Amino acid sequence: MTRKISPHEIAKKLGIPQAQVERRIHAFSDARKKILIVDDEIDTLLALKISLEAGDYNVIEAHNGPKAIELAKTEIP
Repeated sequence: MTRKISPHEIAKKLGIPQAQVERRIHAFSDARKKILIVDDEIDTLLALKISLEAGDYNVIEAHNGPKAIELAKTEIP
């Protein structure tokens, strides 16, 4: 019999926030292609995000270069 481990238990063992564990678990089950978009103009970013999500893409957004680099490393688009 396999014992299920809760996100809370995983977070406690790894020393990371439970929300981060839950986000990563959800990402494993998301079969959509992941795209990172970057723009400092919020209106442009939002319009592009809406268009891509309508095309069934998992969109990750950044408002500047440093945040984009951080997301590229952690989200692996």
